[in-house]
Amino acid sequence: MTTATLTRSATRTAGGGYGFRSVARMEWLKLRSVRSTGWTLLVFAAGMIGLAILVMIHQRWATMSAPDRASFDPTEMSFAGLAIGQLALGVLGVLIITTEFSSGMIRATLAAVPRRPLLLAAKAAVLGAVTLVAGEIFAFAAFAVGELVLRSPAPHATLGQPGVLRAVLMAGAYPALIALIALGLGAVIRHTAGAISAVAGILFVLPLILLPLGTSIQNSVGQFMPMLIAENSMTAVKAQSHTLSPGLGFGMLCVYAAMALAAVAILAIPSVLFFRWRAHGPVIRSLAVLPLENLSGDASQNYFSDGMTDELITNLAQIRALRVISRTSVMVYKGARKPLPQIARELHVDAVVEGTVLRAGDRVRITAQ
Repeated sequence: MTTATLTRSATRTAGGGYGFRSVARMEWLKLRSVRSTGWTLLVFAAGMIGLAILVMIHQRWATMSAPDRASFDPTEMSFAGLAIGQLALGVLGVLIITTEFSSGMIRATLAAVPRRPLLLAAKAAVLGAVTLVAGEIFAFAAFAVGELVLRSPAPHATLGQPGVLRAVLMAGAYPALIALIALGLGAVIRHTAGAISAVAGILFVLPLILLPLGTSIQNSVGQFMPMLIAENSMTAVKAQSHTLSPGLGFGMLCVYAAMALAAVAILAIPSVLFFRWRAHGPVIRSLAVLPLENLSGDASQNYFSDGMTDELITNLAQIRALRVISRTSVMVYKGARKPLPQIARELHVDAVVEGTVLRAGDRVRITAQ
């Protein structure tokens, strides 16, 4: 795993700011390169499809009572795996932000994208797109598998029946909204265990707290709980009493996600104001990247630190409004102990980047400032 730590001075790069598309592309690269993404999606898929099979294959229509047959809903039963699936995508929503705080990589991210609302919007867009696509794919898969293993003469559901398609679509959208809520909680709490505990508390603990408070409170407050909203939205046979309609429930979940993300945006207002104030500082139109220092103590690793220097120069050179000194010109300063202002004057640049590389086994730490 590679961890990069950057420190940005109180200056700005002329024309070098990233737009939404660039930031979203970076967030997509980070999300797909982390192993936890694949594992959480695998748990989500296993929970959705596995529990659909286990629940539906054990339905015994012949031994059901008349009331059980009247309320039998094969659509809702196919989504028993959402109990696990919503938590899996909730964990993914937390990890996408809290791991950056715990590893220190958030400093590099904010150095590249100081506008936190833009960064949050990009993370939310990427997370929402990935979880929505995964949710819909496995919701349809769970429904299809559940109907496949359901034994006759039990009635089967089809997408053409009233309420069935809506229930399947909601089963895919619901965990994506939970992931966005978890993203907001993770950005506010900034601690993985704490944020996951908050998500689990909202999903599973809050409904239990209502149980000893009486029926009236359960009916009036419980209808706004995410789990109960989802349960009613995925019912195709008989709607539950004292619950929001599927459309209103979906809208309420969207409001919850928007509120969680808005809370982060509000907390980021001071940093946005600071960034705007700081933007009036000196403009960097040219810079030099000094050879990164090898801290491993192994001279054979010099090639690796030089390669990291080349990569950093190449990436910075892609900014059109920025003139980056060539590798040949900066390599003469490898190991030099000259003051940075003197090097900047000699190379005729506005800023100088220096840093270190430490490689130990399969772990690499790069620090640049």
